[in-house]
Amino acid sequence: MLKAALYKIWSRPLILTVFLLICLAQPVSVLLHHQENMRQLCEYYNAWGGPMEDDWKQSIAAQYERLWPQPPKTAEDLQNASLEQQAVLTAWQYTEFTAMLDRFVLAQESAYGEAAKHAYVKLRAASEHGALIFGASPAGTTMANQYRIGWGFLLFMILLCVDLFSGEAEAGMVPMQAVSRQGRRRLFRTKLLACQCSAGIVWCALNLTYAGALTVCYGWGNLKSVVQDFQFNACPYPWNTGIYLFVTLLTGLLAAQATALVIFLLARIGGSTRRTFALMGGIVTLPYLLAFMTNNQWLALWLPCLINNQWLWNSLWLLMLRGYGVPLYALAGTELAAVCVLAAVMIYRFAVRAEYVESLERHDKRRIEDESRI
Repeated sequence: MLKAALYKIWSRPLILTVFLLICLAQPVSVLLHHQENMRQLCEYYNAWGGPMEDDWKQSIAAQYERLWPQPPKTAEDLQNASLEQQAVLTAWQYTEFTAMLDRFVLAQESAYGEAAKHAYVKLRAASEHGALIFGASPAGTTMANQYRIGWGFLLFMILLCVDLFSGEAEAGMVPMQAVSRQGRRRLFRTKLLACQCSAGIVWCALNLTYAGALTVCYGWGNLKSVVQDFQFNACPYPWNTGIYLFVTLLTGLLAAQATALVIFLLARIGGSTRRTFALMGGIVTLPYLLAFMTNNQWLALWLPCLINNQWLWNSLWLLMLRGYGVPLYALAGTELAAVCVLAAVMIYRFAVRAEYVESLERHDKRRIEDESRI
């Protein structure tokens, strides 16, 4: 029955068209925002890369003196520098990674106190022991930004669930389905499984097309390279780019499945197409848009926004309670768990209600049969 439900969903022209369009949008967006010479620059980064130990620092210092007889003093000097010079300059700056980290922590202490210093203890220890690796993975760092993936996923799931419930209701198919041999309860469970399977398929397809476009344009470089630069990324954990990307994708997948579950239930409650779109616009899409426009971390904790969760890991975000810092990722995890529990309760109530309606229908059917015999 699940196979039939999936075939019914994916055989509809509207669903297939939207799916192809949102998949095509990923490589198109990469091409439109393509940064010229980025691939070649990252190749220079990896050529000068390696474990950030004392020997590496000495070799980079020697190369810096060779390529930069006069240190750059103006923005024009940097603009006129070759790609090799830019790469060596960045590598030379990373020879002082521990000092960069200490300056950043000092700036954070005004907001978080000792909690800021404690959060970066492991990263500082890894830096002092030379456990970090200098390099670059342009595709890895770019793919961690899941903003466009989130928009494509939300658009597809809203159309799918509206078509799954409101479309069938307005087409007059609900009474016919209610008297089928499968029953209301099994039909509801099958639709739920089909929705979640479709959500997983779409999320994977969007990320695969995104990854393919990034591979062609930039390449993956060195996924073991350090991810922190303390300007755009100040991740407090001693992760390399590969681990950082894995965490963001795993969190995004969990958030996508939870969001699909919420959209499914909203479509089940909504009834008419207009009412369902209004519900999803206010609860799902509006917070996602506002979180991006206002850069507000509290709005970004709203469930759909967690699909693009890069911001949770690229800096120190703490909720201070009586001097103790609670990481915002803990709040996000609590939110995901709470949503799943509430959704499970609602699904159980729908199932109980469907079973009760079925029992009434069976009772009425037997009563009519008995009366006809008499």
